[in-house]
Amino acid sequence: MRLPRITGVIPRGDSLDIPSVQTYVASQHCCTAACSTEVTNMETSVMSKKTEQPLKQATELYATVLDQTIRANRIVAKGIERTIEEQLGLFEAAIDSTRPLAVAKRPDDVLTAQMDAWKTLNEKLVATTGKLAEIQRETGAELKDVVVDSLKAVNETMPKAA
Repeated sequence: MRLPRITGVIPRGDSLDIPSVQTYVASQHCCTAACSTEVTNMETSVMSKKTEQPLKQATELYATVLDQTIRANRIVAKGIERTIEEQLGLFEAAIDSTRPLAVAKRPDDVLTAQMDAWKTLNEKLVATTGKLAEIQRETGAELKDVVVDSLKAVNETMPKAA
């Protein structure tokens, strides 16, 4: 490999064609390359140490947020499940209350069955609406607790300002 032509540096001549100069320049070049690699490794090590703590904090923050999100999702799922159970109970009550209408033979029996069905459905609807409101309040309170806990956890995880 031929070294690059350097002018104005070497007192004798204007090139590196002289063997002793080539050896000197080559050894200096290798030394510079070795030092450069050490400096680069040191810089990489310093950068690794500088980024290690923020990455650890970011990971902890992500884990905290993920835990709180999973907790909130479970609360919402439980609230939805309870709501569906209440609605299914209302539908079952509606079906049960209409069965006497199907077997009524006389107009008076039909009228009585209708009145009983409406009364039963009205009572069940009021009770179910109250239970649904209660489920909503409980779910909302649990979600509020998750938000408060999340803010506390995030504040504890976030790095403190200098």
